[in-house]
Amino acid sequence: MTSLHLLSEASNTMAAAHALLLERDYVLSHVDNEEGVHILVKAEKGGNCFVGENPLTLLGLIHLNMTRGEAWPPTPQQRAAFMQFFYI
Repeated sequence: MTSLHLLSEASNTMAAAHALLLERDYVLSHVDNEEGVHILVKAEKGGNCFVGENPLTLLGLIHLNMTRGEAWPPTPQQRAAFMQFFYI
């Protein structure tokens, strides 16, 4: 197996993420707005529900839940670091 040098968000990674969610037995469905337009995706398994814009986002939320559990919210220091990195 070769080492990975670059992996970016694109349609092929969305398809791979979708496949992984199904392989991990998540039940996927759409979340619609009032007009019936699909606006979000929902993944459910074992009493947990994750809602995001796409399969990659869902995998991120699932991983956050798996690694941090109910302690997922950032600390004040982590929020400040986030704000500085992305907005300042």
